[in-house]
Amino acid sequence: REDDYFTIKQNFGGTVYARPLHIPSDGYPILLETGWFQMLINSGEIDIMTDIHKLTKKEAIKSYERQIKQVEASISVQSARGASREVLNDLHTKFQALTRLMNEIQIDMNDSYYIGINGVVYANSLRSLNQICNAIEDELANKMIKITTTFGRVKKGYTTVTPLKKNQIPESMRNFD
Repeated sequence: REDDYFTIKQNFGGTVYARPLHIPSDGYPILLETGWFQMLINSGEIDIMTDIHKLTKKEAIKSYERQIKQVEASISVQSARGASREVLNDLHTKFQALTRLMNEIQIDMNDSYYIGINGVVYANSLRSLNQICNAIEDELANKMIKITTTFGRVKKGYTTVTPLKKNQIPESMRNFD
């Protein structure tokens, strides 16, 4: 995991190791269970930034229309390839859910938001940092949530979490209703 962490030299000669992480837009399950975020907060030395932006009705509908077209194209491609019934059922379920959400937004029954979750994990050694990050990754994977590093962009990952900057990791943004 080179180039996915950085070090901070402290005044009294110590070194702190840090690794920026984020949940990519495709890293969420269809439904999130209550309390999943608490594990992240309780995982030790970690700074977390949650970036939330409400979409206008027009933006939300446009986003859902684009996603619906992508799913329709996937259904066509998978059907032509002779994909399994399970794969096609999953795509049809996704299509129906997106269509339902778009309809709810059109009649003002629902709203849509872009949400990005980014964090920086801190530890006193690289070994400890790797252990903490692996434990976080395993725990979130059990909840069907994928987390990834900001490989090659640690400075942007770090400044995204500071209160002075905006989200500089665009692939961490995901629309939610």
